[in-house]
Amino acid sequence: MAWCESQSQVYYCLGLAKNSVLIEKLGPTMAQARARHCLTGPASVRVFTEFEYRTLDSWSCSRRVIGKAEVMAEGENPRFVVTNLPAKGSRARRPDALHAGPAL
Repeated sequence: MAWCESQSQVYYCLGLAKNSVLIEKLGPTMAQARARHCLTGPASVRVFTEFEYRTLDSWSCSRRVIGKAEVMAEGENPRFVVTNLPAKGSRARRPDALHAGPAL
């Protein structure tokens, strides 16, 4: 990640191993997925959320994490990725912003 962040216009989206802090942050979203699964029956339900996260000592700063709360007939399947991709709706992702200069 450090190398990617040191490069101009290099984006990353990397899988992130589960831990107790990430599972706790995903808790409300997982509860929502469980409730929707109860209403839909055997179909898989996926609910996504994002939040800032920082490791205790291996990361130099907080980073954007996207969590997936998935509930299937076989059980729960929480997953996480860390990314520096611009969030939905940010100026950097709008087509009209491609040639408009740097985002402020």
